[in-house]
Amino acid sequence: MSLTTDVAQWIIRTEFDTLPAIVIEKAKKSILDTMGVAIAGANTDVGDIILGYIEALGGNPQSQIWGTSLRTSTQLAALTNSTLGHALDFDDTSHSYIGHASVSVLPAVVAAGELVNASGAEVVLAFVIGTEVACKLGAMVTPQLYADGWHSTSVMGAFGAAAGVAKILGLTETQASHALGIVTAQSSGIKGNFGTSAKSYQVGRSAENGVAAALLAQRGLGSDAGIFEKEFGFLHTFKLKRDSMPGSLGNPFDIDQPGFYLKEFPTCSSTHPALNAVITLIHEHGIDPLKLKSVNCASTPLVVDSLSYSNPQDIDQARFSLQFCLARTLLNRGALTPSDFCPENLNDPATRRLMDKIHLRRSDTLAKKGYAPSDGPEAAIVEISMKDGRQCQIQLAFPDWRPDNMPSWETLAAKFRDCGSRLMEPRRMDQFAERIRNLEKVQEIREIIALTST
Repeated sequence: MSLTTDVAQWIIRTEFDTLPAIVIEKAKKSILDTMGVAIAGANTDVGDIILGYIEALGGNPQSQIWGTSLRTSTQLAALTNSTLGHALDFDDTSHSYIGHASVSVLPAVVAAGELVNASGAEVVLAFVIGTEVACKLGAMVTPQLYADGWHSTSVMGAFGAAAGVAKILGLTETQASHALGIVTAQSSGIKGNFGTSAKSYQVGRSAENGVAAALLAQRGLGSDAGIFEKEFGFLHTFKLKRDSMPGSLGNPFDIDQPGFYLKEFPTCSSTHPALNAVITLIHEHGIDPLKLKSVNCASTPLVVDSLSYSNPQDIDQARFSLQFCLARTLLNRGALTPSDFCPENLNDPATRRLMDKIHLRRSDTLAKKGYAPSDGPEAAIVEISMKDGRQCQIQLAFPDWRPDNMPSWETLAAKFRDCGSRLMEPRRMDQFAERIRNLEKVQEIREIIALTST
């Protein structure tokens, strides 16, 4: 039996009542978080562009764009909500394949769920299945895929989206297998777009392509059952070594172990351990940014490669600039919020002067770390030197918001309210957050999505 067939069989045979309670709980937290950051993404330049694009295209009003009254086709809704969900780089992360599983899978699953008016439990199940497929297949090709320049979120996220939508639509095992094969015709995205608005768009395409693959498979479009491992198949074409599945699908579920990293800051995840380190030093030593001599950060090759904009020229680049992120955090005395990412702050003289004092280098010690989640692939050693000669240092392997220290529902609800404050009334935001917390009891997903409408 081929790998594609194995995965398809697992997709169709997995049912909600087999999901562990902790998996359901963590899934609902990621769902609330992802929808919140997508709603916030509508208030960005990327949001203006993609919403204008969708309005011009129109489309059969099957599914809703979150945080708006706009409805469009299932595929275009998945594209838009996924793009908006990644616009702020505020969505959760999986270290298993160096990607953002939720933002590819959830918009596809919810858009398809509206199409068939799925229940909340069906959406949770499809979301868990989709993220599991993206993470487990992604782990097979990590780190080579990422190191070769492919954007893992976009490339592997499309498989997760196809898997989740296949479950929502009730495809047969054969159809689900075809959906996974069809998506290989569309799976793409490159790291060269990091620091540009195209990065969020290529993530959106992964969700859109997953929806299209499942819908086409449902109508009878076929693909090769061995498309992963055959000559000139996915692994061969991407120059990846065929490896066994890293652990059984769902045993454990990746969303639980090793788990997803929800984001405390609207920046590339590679900045987060260093940001938490600086915040700790600010609180412990009362760091005054005006009396600071230098900040030296030593980190892993993954971090140094990802944070390539020491002198960012726009807001997209600023999210991949450790210098900008740490400078704003220091000036704010320990905070970094979406409002920090604006042209005024990017061109602020005080911010620029502080950025010149912040240096990022590769650590020989941390360079030995691998890409495995347990290795701390984004670990950082931060040393702050003051003009009066004082020095302080701290090393963090992981950010504060990590799988074994997930934020509470109250903390995530506060993040959701902050994200949705420009588009949703406080009462509706609280109602929405509570409905997501009890999502498995909701009879129709449409009634929840309607709460986000303006």
